[in-house]
Amino acid sequence: MDFIGTNSKAKQRTALFAALLACPISTVDARDILGISHPAGRVKELRREGHDIKTLTTYATDAAGHRHRTALYVLQLPLDLEGGEE
Repeated sequence: MDFIGTNSKAKQRTALFAALLACPISTVDARDILGISHPAGRVKELRREGHDIKTLTTYATDAAGHRHRTALYVLQLPLDLEGGEE
C-alpha cells in the first residue's frame, strides 16, 4: 500500500479498493498509510458502486498510546463456483 496524498475522491477510492483487494484495512491504516482523511466516506462511495464491504469493530492504539474503537473494512468477493474442485 502506498501513501497517495491526494484530495481526489476518485484516486482515494481507487487506492482504498486496491488495498481492500489485498487485505482488510482499518480506518487508522487508511488514514496513516494511504493518506485518506475520511475512509468511511470512500467506503460508502465504493458500496454505492456495488462493492460488498463489511464493517467490523476493532480496537487500535494510536502513537500516543491511547486505545480507540475503530472500523475494520473487509471486501467480500463473490465465490467462483465454476473454478472450484470437481
